[in-house]
Amino acid sequence: MAFSKFFDLSNELSNIFEDSNDYDVVIQAGKEPDFKEFKAHSVILRARSPYFKVALSDKWVKNINYFPKPNISPAVFHLILRYIYTGILDLKDQPGSNIFALLVAADELLHDRLVDHVQKYIQCCKEIQYYITNTLNLSINSDSDLYDLLDVAD
Repeated sequence: MAFSKFFDLSNELSNIFEDSNDYDVVIQAGKEPDFKEFKAHSVILRARSPYFKVALSDKWVKNINYFPKPNISPAVFHLILRYIYTGILDLKDQPGSNIFALLVAADELLHDRLVDHVQKYIQCCKEIQYYITNTLNLSINSDSDLYDLLDVAD
């Protein structure tokens, strides 16, 4: 008879994530003035993330123990790291900006399963869809204004 211990395993990995004893990697997420150092375990990062499997391999860099990720905010990186350790992704209290940033960061980190989860959440949440649509519209309008300025300069 086989027993499933996935729940226990998830809880134990969650404890390792929260406690961070015996860490061998420090990841700095964000940049001044909003940054945070996360203590992590390379073996877990490599096992659960294709990006970190390569980034922390001997072929990429030898003996890396400090890893900067200035383009990912601490709040978003905490969500990613918690997902890597536990498989848990709780987005219900996250603002639209964090969810959009999480989607971008998960894509950058080549974490397809996380991208899928975030996309499914966005599809179910009209508020997030509205935020993303407005953000993209503002971006397109800003680019259009920039092109207009460039045309005037010529």
